[in-house]
Amino acid sequence: MYPSSVAERFRFHGPDGFETDYRGLTEYFVSFREAFDDRAIRRGLVVVEGEYVACRTWIEGTFVRPFRASPVGEVPPNGARVVWDLLTIFRFDDRGRLVEEVMRTDNRSLLRRLGVDVARPAPAPVGPGGATAAGPDAGAPAAG
Repeated sequence: MYPSSVAERFRFHGPDGFETDYRGLTEYFVSFREAFDDRAIRRGLVVVEGEYVACRTWIEGTFVRPFRASPVGEVPPNGARVVWDLLTIFRFDDRGRLVEEVMRTDNRSLLRRLGVDVARPAPAPVGPGGATAAGPDAGAPAAG
């Protein structure tokens, strides 16, 4: 059952290709509420244009029970106060119902805060003149 503020065709598009409907998103937040005490949600900048609302959000809580829905599966609690920084764009239909949500966050930082050992990528090799292999000229044809 959908609340009157959410369209039946609602879709959520998250980081790393995570796609779900309203039910899946609700199950995610059930897992979050089970894992974190003293939860709070704060909104920062909110921008509205037509059918879109974009905002910066902070979700936080004390990590006291296993978090089943982390980006890497179940994670044991570490007792830390975890702050999760999100950028979200919501789209509403002509009846004011939420139709779509696109959310972006830094999962690597979130996982570190959850106590997951996340390997950092190796730095790009440095070539002559200090240019990196992934620099602005990477892949450009050599001058000749």
